[in-house]
Amino acid sequence: MFLPFRSKQLVWSSFDLLLRECKPSRLVSCFSVFPYRTLHNAIPTGDKEAETKRVRIYTRTGDKGKSSLLTGERRPKDDAVFEVLGTIDELNAHIGLAVAHCRCIKTPGFVAKLENIQSTLFDIGAVIASHSTRPDKIRGNLEISTFRFDQSKVSELETWIDEFEGSLPALRNFILPSGGLASAQLHVTRAVGRRAERRFWTAFQHTLPIIQDLKDQVETLQHIGQYLNRLGDLLFVAARLAAQETGNPEVLYKKPG
Repeated sequence: MFLPFRSKQLVWSSFDLLLRECKPSRLVSCFSVFPYRTLHNAIPTGDKEAETKRVRIYTRTGDKGKSSLLTGERRPKDDAVFEVLGTIDELNAHIGLAVAHCRCIKTPGFVAKLENIQSTLFDIGAVIASHSTRPDKIRGNLEISTFRFDQSKVSELETWIDEFEGSLPALRNFILPSGGLASAQLHVTRAVGRRAERRFWTAFQHTLPIIQDLKDQVETLQHIGQYLNRLGDLLFVAARLAAQETGNPEVLYKKPG
């Protein structure tokens, strides 16, 4: 399986560094919350030596309840940072299922946009896993400055939201998660995305005041929070568009009794 890296410069430079400087087990444990443990397929074509490397699926480094971030810092597996990483992974998997249900949708670029979001979520995971409040304590030569996330990704989602909404009738009532398999799955995905957003702010709400002097890290985290917020909005309008495209009516809220 090829890893969906949209920003090769963002992620690969650090993978390359870790492959050269670190033990493979450390590299795997950094992304133990993600299902992408066989990294040889992610190696860019042309690097013959790296292409032959295969990372073992199990490392045993997490058997005592701790795992490593890309910085080398080890934390308990129920740490708030791993909670947000795991929830983002869960969100990505739900989008993958939504894509499988949405192949029949004819709206130009609909599926491609969802797959783009999957790649972006992987990049966000790399950014979060590289976060540190003490750059001077980072082990090895990991260059934190390579892990950035800017406003352009947020603006991209806003453009897509406006594009999708332009094809939909005005919303005058609350709707229930419904509208056929594709739409219902996108509603599930939206709900998981909101949970990922909550987990993100739980993990970093106390960090932002501490790192005010680290402007790049502050802006990066803020942009990720904005992206996750806009993503919930996009998945909502995507669910409505999927219902319309597949000819399945949305179910309106009715006050019980």
